[in-house]
Amino acid sequence: MTDFTDRGFGRLPAPDARDRQYPMRAALRPVALPAQRYYATGPQLPLDQGQTGTCVAHAWTGFLLAAPMMDKSVPSAFDTYRGLVLEDEFPENDVEALLPNAQLQYGSSVRGGAKYFQSQGRLKSYVWASGVEDMRRWLLGGFGTVVLGTEWHWNMSELDRAYRAHLGGGIAGGHAYLCIGYSTPKKMFRCLNSWGPTFGAHGRFWIHQDDMAILLAAQGEAAAAVEQAIPPVSA
Repeated sequence: MTDFTDRGFGRLPAPDARDRQYPMRAALRPVALPAQRYYATGPQLPLDQGQTGTCVAHAWTGFLLAAPMMDKSVPSAFDTYRGLVLEDEFPENDVEALLPNAQLQYGSSVRGGAKYFQSQGRLKSYVWASGVEDMRRWLLGGFGTVVLGTEWHWNMSELDRAYRAHLGGGIAGGHAYLCIGYSTPKKMFRCLNSWGPTFGAHGRFWIHQDDMAILLAAQGEAAAAVEQAIPPVSA
């Protein structure tokens, strides 16, 4: 069994009250919701950040590589990280824009990744979920995948036989990963990590909606991008 206790993290929380002006529900349209939906990920996924702190760049790169976008021209996640550190909220990591892959350790915010791809013209707008219900409706409604930034518990690195992540064991760090589906019968979200194909089921794992709610409540965030510009709404 592969030991994942030394894999990298790198998601840094950066709360901003202005995010509430761009709620995911404002971009939702009334559509019939199936019992479950999973998004194709393509042959380039899963990615592998190794021991670096580049999970945000890997998660957003996965977002572009996965359905419905399937953008085959996306740069490497490491090059993306070197760009997004100049867009995020942390001047301390700007120096990493010039460092080799193995030295990319400081980390970044989920918003930093969205801002970078928006500056590159790959995203029009990005929106934020207020909780698991927004995520569920977004995923089942066919609107695409969701980039998650949450605490990562040590127990989540050791999946059970059904490839389900469980909370507990203390906080290992902040981590960003991609949510690629939801099952109503299971009441679980399907996620894709950036620790290579030997983690879980070819990088994929499950997490129960109750556990996801706990993670989001602990300064977690769930973001997605949309093709059209979204005007701010009243908070």
